[in-house]
Amino acid sequence: MLTGVTSNTKNNYQLGAGLVCTDYADGVISGIIGATRGGGSFTAVPTIRQPEVDGLPDNAKDFKIIDFWVATLTTTIFEATETSIKLALAGGSASTSASVTTITATQGIVPTASYADLWWVGDTSDGNKIAIKLSNALGSNGFNFNFVDRGEGTFELQAIAHYSVDALSTPPFTIYLDKTTSPASAVELSSIAPADGSTGVAATVVLTFNNAISTENVFITLASDGSIVAGTKAWDSTRKILTFTPTTAFTAAKYYVNIVSVVDIYGQSLANTITDFTVA
Repeated sequence: MLTGVTSNTKNNYQLGAGLVCTDYADGVISGIIGATRGGGSFTAVPTIRQPEVDGLPDNAKDFKIIDFWVATLTTTIFEATETSIKLALAGGSASTSASVTTITATQGIVPTASYADLWWVGDTSDGNKIAIKLSNALGSNGFNFNFVDRGEGTFELQAIAHYSVDALSTPPFTIYLDKTTSPASAVELSSIAPADGSTGVAATVVLTFNNAISTENVFITLASDGSIVAGTKAWDSTRKILTFTPTTAFTAAKYYVNIVSVVDIYGQSLANTITDFTVA
């Protein structure tokens, strides 16, 4: 069966909702706008035309002209802060007296200071980042605050990138595939509990790796007959700690932990390893 999956696929997909911030440089994120809900989207749509010429059919190669681009970032803001609200209001002003911050919208010509670069930054499966910069972004759909019974208030943020007057031929957005991150070291099994060769009582088996793991085939077998122990595996949020919980509690016997086909997010493989422990 034909497929587009290759050996590099595991390194090139995006993970999670990412975040919206005001600056991203050399892998450093700053000015996080706030928590979001339900992810979001980025669109970059060109306005394309073709000159009307007698005898020239529509969609003729080499006759297309891109007049301009409209680049839009849309997300739902969960965290109502001065920064996120002012962004939705296309600027505005804020003043704080004692513990109260007052935010007011503007009208008329939008001040230059209201335009600001906006970034979306997300993780990729190889431990790197993908980043999208909207130059001179400005909120475009107002402040639509939704509040519900037994729920939390949110508002949609839609920001549009704007051309600079001194660079009208430069589209106001840039996409970066940031591959600067590299593994600190070769993938290793940092620890395992129960420890190799130990005897005692065990409710679970916990493996800790030094790098985040992409794929693995870890399983437990009985030393006596090689049968596989049924159970469930769960990763922590860092994908560095794997916990195996048996469906039925371990009984008094010797067990093998088969650590097979472990590959970290950088594509590095761990040599297949077998440890053992005994439940008394």
